[in-house]
Amino acid sequence: MQKQRIVKVGCILLVLAMIFSLAACGQQKETGKPADSGKKQFLRIGTASMGGNFFPLGSAIAQLINDKIPGVNASAQALPLFTLTSSTF
Repeated sequence: MQKQRIVKVGCILLVLAMIFSLAACGQQKETGKPADSGKKQFLRIGTASMGGNFFPLGSAIAQLINDKIPGVNASAQALPLFTLTSSTF
Protein backbone atom coordinates (compact mmCIF):
# COMPACT_ATOMS: atom_id res chain seq x y z
CA MET A 1 0.00 0.00 0.00
CA GLN A 2 2.79 2.40 0.92
CA LYS A 3 4.70 1.52 -2.27
CA GLN A 4 1.67 2.32 -4.44
CA ARG A 5 1.33 5.69 -2.79
CA ILE A 6 5.01 6.46 -3.42
CA VAL A 7 4.62 5.51 -7.08
CA LYS A 8 1.54 7.72 -7.47
CA VAL A 9 3.22 10.70 -5.85
CA GLY A 10 6.31 10.12 -7.99
CA CYS A 11 4.24 10.08 -11.18
CA ILE A 12 2.45 13.27 -10.21
CA LEU A 13 5.76 15.00 -9.46
CA LEU A 14 7.17 13.83 -12.80
CA VAL A 15 4.18 15.22 -14.69
CA LEU A 16 4.45 18.56 -12.90
CA ALA A 17 8.18 18.76 -13.58
CA MET A 18 7.60 18.10 -17.28
CA ILE A 19 4.89 20.74 -17.52
CA PHE A 20 6.94 23.38 -15.74
CA SER A 21 10.03 22.63 -17.82
CA LEU A 22 8.05 23.08 -21.03
CA ALA A 23 6.53 26.32 -19.76
CA ALA A 24 9.97 27.64 -18.85
CA CYS A 25 11.24 27.06 -22.40
CA GLY A 26 8.87 29.62 -23.92
CA GLN A 27 11.01 32.76 -23.94
CA GLN A 28 9.48 36.07 -24.88
CA LYS A 29 10.91 38.84 -27.02
CA GLU A 30 10.58 42.49 -26.10
CA THR A 31 7.40 42.70 -28.17
CA GLY A 32 5.59 40.51 -25.65
CA LYS A 33 4.92 37.75 -28.19
CA PRO A 34 6.33 34.27 -27.62
CA ALA A 35 9.51 33.45 -29.50
CA ASP A 36 8.80 31.46 -32.68
CA SER A 37 5.14 32.42 -32.39
CA GLY A 38 4.35 31.14 -35.89
CA LYS A 39 6.08 27.79 -35.55
CA LYS A 40 4.52 24.72 -34.01
CA GLN A 41 6.73 22.65 -31.71
CA PHE A 42 6.43 18.86 -31.75
CA LEU A 43 7.05 16.74 -28.67
CA ARG A 44 7.05 12.94 -28.45
CA ILE A 45 6.73 11.35 -25.05
CA GLY A 46 8.38 7.93 -24.93
CA THR A 47 6.31 5.27 -23.19
CA ALA A 48 6.22 1.51 -22.85
CA SER A 49 4.25 -0.67 -25.26
CA MET A 50 0.65 0.23 -26.07
CA GLY A 51 -0.66 -2.62 -23.92
CA GLY A 52 1.21 -1.49 -20.82
CA ASN A 53 0.27 0.90 -18.04
CA PHE A 54 2.56 3.72 -19.07
CA PHE A 55 1.14 4.32 -22.55
CA PRO A 56 -2.18 5.69 -21.20
CA LEU A 57 -0.20 7.83 -18.76
CA GLY A 58 1.96 9.21 -21.58
CA SER A 59 -1.16 9.86 -23.67
CA ALA A 60 -2.77 11.75 -20.79
CA ILE A 61 0.36 13.86 -20.32
CA ALA A 62 0.44 14.61 -24.06
CA GLN A 63 -3.22 15.64 -24.01
CA LEU A 64 -2.62 17.89 -21.01
CA ILE A 65 0.32 19.55 -22.75
CA ASN A 66 -1.73 20.05 -25.92
CA ASP A 67 -4.57 21.61 -23.93
CA LYS A 68 -2.48 23.92 -21.77
CA ILE A 69 0.50 24.99 -23.90
CA PRO A 70 -0.26 26.78 -27.17
CA GLY A 71 1.96 26.03 -30.14
CA VAL A 72 2.99 22.57 -28.91
CA ASN A 73 1.85 19.32 -30.47
CA ALA A 74 2.62 16.49 -28.03
CA SER A 75 2.03 12.79 -28.64
CA ALA A 76 2.77 9.54 -26.85
CA GLN A 77 5.23 7.25 -28.63
CA ALA A 78 5.29 3.54 -27.79
CA LEU A 79 8.89 2.38 -27.67
CA PRO A 80 10.04 -1.19 -28.28
CA LEU A 81 11.15 -3.07 -25.18
CA PHE A 82 14.79 -3.32 -26.24
CA THR A 83 15.19 0.47 -26.24
CA LEU A 84 14.20 0.60 -22.57
CA THR A 85 16.80 -1.82 -21.25
CA SER A 86 19.83 -0.68 -19.27
CA SER A 87 22.24 -2.10 -21.87
CA THR A 88 21.41 0.76 -24.25
CA PHE A 89 22.47 3.48 -21.79
